[in-house]
Amino acid sequence: MGDKLNDLLDVGQTKLIGYLPIETIKKHGSSYLDVMIELEKRGIETKYFNEEKCNIRSGALFAFDRIALSKILLENKEIVLRASWPFEVDEFINYLISHIAQSETKMFFLIAKTYGK
Repeated sequence: MGDKLNDLLDVGQTKLIGYLPIETIKKHGSSYLDVMIELEKRGIETKYFNEEKCNIRSGALFAFDRIALSKILLENKEIVLRASWPFEVDEFINYLISHIAQSETKMFFLIAKTYGK
């Protein structure tokens, strides 16, 4: 798997969440199913979302470290709840695909942290 897929492949190492459009994965010679299998072998969970669910034309593959994400959500529960975002990991990922946190808020910076930024 190539460096261009690092946004997904770095999950669990340097970040808690990553995603790539399916089109990007295909451009780099991989299928999203192969990437899912590779990530799941490493203990990283994945979710595929079609374009209607995530507003990305080709759809997207999201990867996340459930344990670490659950921990950071718990540590920042007040921020998450105050921003009216879901607190449970699956609901959080489902919400994240179609919502953007208001810029320069604590929630915005928390999400950036999960993406390794």
